[in-house]
Amino acid sequence: LTTLGFVYRNYEKKKNDVPMLQERSQAQSVSMQSEWLNTKAAIEGLLDKLRRQPDNMKAKLQLAMAYVQEGRVTGNHTYYDEAAYKLVSQILEKDPKNLDALSVKATLLLSQHHFADGLAAANEFITLNPDAAFGYGLLVDAQTELGNYPEAVKAADKMVGIRPDLRSYSRVSYLREIHGDMDGAKEAMNLAVKAGVPALEQTEWCRTQLAQLYEKTNDFEKARVLYEESLAYRPDYAYGLAGLGRLAKQKGNYTEGVAYFEKASLQTSDFSFNDEMIDCLLQTDPSKARVESEKLIENLSKHATDDKASPDKGHYADKELAYAYLKIGDTERALEHATREWMRRPDNIEVNECLAWVYFQKKDLDKAKMYISRAVRTNSQNPVLKARAAKIGV
Repeated sequence: LTTLGFVYRNYEKKKNDVPMLQERSQAQSVSMQSEWLNTKAAIEGLLDKLRRQPDNMKAKLQLAMAYVQEGRVTGNHTYYDEAAYKLVSQILEKDPKNLDALSVKATLLLSQHHFADGLAAANEFITLNPDAAFGYGLLVDAQTELGNYPEAVKAADKMVGIRPDLRSYSRVSYLREIHGDMDGAKEAMNLAVKAGVPALEQTEWCRTQLAQLYEKTNDFEKARVLYEESLAYRPDYAYGLAGLGRLAKQKGNYTEGVAYFEKASLQTSDFSFNDEMIDCLLQTDPSKARVESEKLIENLSKHATDDKASPDKGHYADKELAYAYLKIGDTERALEHATREWMRRPDNIEVNECLAWVYFQKKDLDKAKMYISRAVRTNSQNPVLKARAAKIGV
């Protein structure tokens, strides 16, 4: 009995080392019910295998990959990124050169905005496997977020040369957009959509990104058609709903916009939905806008951290916090967070735009001009950036 008790306790310990699947919310589980049932069955199968074979590294890797995708679909990165990171860490502890585990680790670091660490992990992956397109995709993401755009372009060229598919086309599109080539960006994102399978989350994400490109070039009708097409393929898809919310906001239909952003938030946890909803509320109900801004700050702050060790230590969200503090008029806290983000990635144009806008709100025009000049250096045609640059006088 003593021996059996020891075995059982160790079995329970190993079982508890494996992060469990969390139930989706009712709204999330209903919108794509068959997909959720298939996902749940696959993950529960992997969990069962790991209960019986706690050291099955292949099952751990498959579970980590499944959790990365579940985090993407639900927006619950706080739980699933930590869960996946725990699993790949166990794999890499035993097999430091496991390529698949390294790729998941890099993906998670980038997801949590640990871009410098993500770049190091991407380079480690490429050193071990220089012919894998996925590694160059990781490199594109890291270099882009750090503002190293020439290096990102080189990595994207290498990626699309190895494997022209949804992943590579979408990255080419974003880099073209950053450099002001909106027609080229649309062309590449359209190729990404065509390379994907309709209704899959990755494909519909690309379709909504294509719609946003039309939004940014004032072709709102084409954008609406694409958002509605995405919602037809994937009912209640959060980014399709948010797109319609932005179109409603653009027309001045702020109450309708709020409804769309609220519905999108039920499907996927994405702080940008709350941010855009607050913009609508500022036009219709400023007191509620402040309440929602304070909630957003509280939620963002829960996940923010200065720990650089790993994504399970938290998510860098200083740029988002800077904009949230601006909405309640706290320019000092906004500057604190914008500066912190700039210290991590001083060459990123979006970060420079954020810091410039904070200084503009503080009426420090000289510093606003200095940072906005860095933000417009790639000739981005983003209408918000252009409008802010015009107000600042650059």
